[in-house]
Formats: sequence, C-alpha cells, structure tokens
Amino acid sequence: MENKNRQRFLIPLLSVIVLCVISVSFISLYLSLDIIENISKSEQLTYLNNTNKELLQNEIDEDLDTLIYTVISVMIFLLIVGILFSLKVYKKIANYTKVMSQSEKELEIAQSVANMGSWVFDVNKNELIWSKQSYIIFETDYTKKDLTANSFMDFIHPEDKHKVEDNLEESIKNHTPFYLIHRLLLKSGKEKVVEAKGEVVSTKDALGEQKIILYGTVQDITAKFNKEKELKEKEKLLISQSKLASMGEMIGNIAHQWRQPLSVISTASTGIIVEKEYNVLDETKLIQTCTLINDNAQYLSKTIDDFRNFAKGERRKKIFSLEDDIDSFLHLVESSIVSHNITIIKDIQKDIQINGYENELTQCLINIFNNAKDALNENVIKNENRFIFISAFVEDNYAVIKIKDNAGGIKNEVIDHIFEPYFTTKHKSLGTGLGLHMTNNLVVNGMNGTITVENKEYEYKNEHYKGAEFCIMIPLEIDSKKDLSNEE
Repeated sequence: MENKNRQRFLIPLLSVIVLCVISVSFISLYLSLDIIENISKSEQLTYLNNTNKELLQNEIDEDLDTLIYTVISVMIFLLIVGILFSLKVYKKIANYTKVMSQSEKELEIAQSVANMGSWVFDVNKNELIWSKQSYIIFETDYTKKDLTANSFMDFIHPEDKHKVEDNLEESIKNHTPFYLIHRLLLKSGKEKVVEAKGEVVSTKDALGEQKIILYGTVQDITAKFNKEKELKEKEKLLISQSKLASMGEMIGNIAHQWRQPLSVISTASTGIIVEKEYNVLDETKLIQTCTLINDNAQYLSKTIDDFRNFAKGERRKKIFSLEDDIDSFLHLVESSIVSHNITIIKDIQKDIQINGYENELTQCLINIFNNAKDALNENVIKNENRFIFISAFVEDNYAVIKIKDNAGGIKNEVIDHIFEPYFTTKHKSLGTGLGLHMTNNLVVNGMNGTITVENKEYEYKNEHYKGAEFCIMIPLEIDSKKDLSNEE
C-alpha cells in the first residue's frame, strides 16, 4: 500500500517536472530567436559600422544572461508549485486510500456478520470474481483463487445444477434479476443451503461491443433453512394432533347423535315384533315403521360418510356445492350445537359451486365454529340466547362465507394476532393456538382466498348484540398454475 502511495505521489511530481522542461524549452526557443535576430543585425552592422560591434556584443551577452535567469526562475517557480501540488494530491490520495481501506474492512465485517459474500461475473470474459466471505461460505482457500467460473458448478449440489444453470441463462438472456435458493455440496461432503441474488448490467466497451456483467450476492442460510424446516415439521405435527383432537371430539358427538336414531330403530323394530306376535300388525303400519327405520338408518349412514370423508384427509381438488359442504359441517357438529344450546341461523345462497378442496373447507368451518362455541361458553350465560349466524353468497366472482356469533367480540389487543401460530387466550391444556392459524393457511394457501375477522354490532329480532365475524372469500376460478399449498 505504501509503495502505491509513493507511486501516486511521484506521478504528479514528474508531470510538473516535464511541464517545467517544456516551458523552459519554449522560453529558450523564444529567446534564441531573439539572439539570432541580434546576430543577424550584428553581421549587417559589421559592414556598415565597425564601431558598434562592441555595443551589439554587449547586447547579446545581456540577452543570454536574461535567458539563463528567466529559465532558472521559471524552473524554480514551477518546481515549488509542483511540490506543493504534489503534496496536496498526495494528501487527498492518502485520505481517499484510508477511506477506501476502512470501507473495505467494514464491508468485510458486514459480510462476515451476515454470512454473505459478493461476486462479479463478466460474461464476455467468462471471469468470476468472489469476495473473501464467499470463499469462507464455500469453505475453500481464498489465497488460491480456485473459485472460478469453470469450477463454480462443481460446488453446486448435483440435484440443483440444472436449476442454477437454467436460472443463470435466463437471467443473462432476458437481462432480468437472478434469484435462487439452492444447495451446495462442498469438497468435504458437507451440504449447505444458500440464497443467491444478482442483477444484470449491460454496457458497451470502447469498440462498441456489448459487455454483460452480473453483480450479485450469495448468503449462507443453512441454519435459517433448517430452523424453518424444523418449525414446519413441528407445526405440521401439532396441526395433525389438533385435527386428531377434533376427530376425537366428533366421535364423541357422533356417538351422542346416534343414540336417538338407534333408540328409534330399536323401539320401532321391537314394536313390529310385538304387534306381529299379537296379530295386530297391518301393512300400512308395517310400511310406516319400516320407512321410519330406513330414515334413521340413512341418517346414521350419512353421519358415517361425512365423518369418513373428513377423517380420511384425501386432498383431491374437485367442484363441490358450498351449501352441501356447510350442511355436512353442521351435521358433524350437530351434537355439540344441541349440547351447548346454540341456535344456528343460516342464510345460504343456492347453487354456489367451488372448485377446490372440500375437506379443507369443512375443517376451516369446524375450527371457526369451535372458536365461536368456546367464546359463547365463556361469555354468554347458559339460559341466554346463543346465536351463530352463517351466511354464504357470491360477490365480485368470490364465494363469501360469513360466520358471526353474539359472544361479545374479541379484545382489541388480541384480534390482530388471532391467526398467528401458537397464539391462544385459553389455558394450554385447552388449546394449542393452531386452530385458526391452520384455518388461515388452508384458506390462503390451499384455496387462494382470504380470511379476516372483525367485531360487529348488530340487531336480531329487535335485540342488540355484539360478536366476532369471520369472513372467508374464495375465488370461484382458482388459477391452476399456482401451487395451491403443499401437496404432501
């Protein structure tokens, strides 16, 4: 660095010296011409007047003295100016070098803290330059500079090579930003996950030829990636456990729901047997009783079908009736509705068809119902009216589902966090805080829709109520090109 600074100091000094020499040369030339002119005059005077020869010689001597003094003065002046100018330039260069050196150190520290390296790829020269931190990420020796354009692909995980090559080619071809998360397979056999970003800059050189350069960064996100993966697996497990808990509650509800139809079937069949034994069974009575038994058996069968469809977790996209799905959901929670003394008020528009995942919508409705049921149990006295309003209609090519209760609403400090994972106002033994978070994921990622909640004040049958209203909006035409959530 010191040698470079000396060189930078000498350059302006030498420039001044050269300028002095050129200036002196011009002055000398000018004075020489004047002397020549005097000599010419001297020769003429030799023939005309020999007495003036001595006078002319003195004049020539004086011109020579003037020339010498002038040259020396100019050289000294320019030398002083050159030295002062060089010192000033040297000082500026030293300050600039110091700032640059400090900036480089700060950049290195910042890259080290962020575990992020930088790179520059000259497409025309096939030259790839990496920062020091990049070599640390790739776990190779910075001094050997062996991370070149040709060797770079050797560090890419074999399963990700085509993806990296295709993205780079597309970025260079279309002059679009480069972004990719991919894996590295290092020489030691260790795997890393990195996030690569880049911008394409296209310029023209002095010859007018196009020059393409990529400027980018590479960040080691292995720890973050593994942490997120671990959290997703834990969340997936907790969601599965939450669904199993819902299924367990439904089994209890179904067992309770089955008591009455089973009792009807048992009573009706026993009555037929008794009437047959006493020869009082007529055909009309037999048909009525058999119809009653069949109706109750069909009710039991539908309950099994609804539960089985929900429990099997089959993720198959299809067109289904929104009204039928709401009826199926209400059938599954019927026992809970009765046991908690809840009145359901429906306002469902007919013939709304949704192209999506029926089971997942059922799960969402059950989660919202359970949230409303718990709120009603906590805030509404048993003998008071407990309402859950369910409406469905089409608006702006969206199927809109609104579920509203009269439990008093959600606290302002809570409502903004209600869809966050593990957030719950209940005791940890009563909830995981994943029900509404799972509902949000199923609606947003699984159905390409939206879900919101707000507190509403309204009147029903001349009575004033307040409660939380959940609003689900599902597009009636889902973009098939978009990944509608994890298909795992």
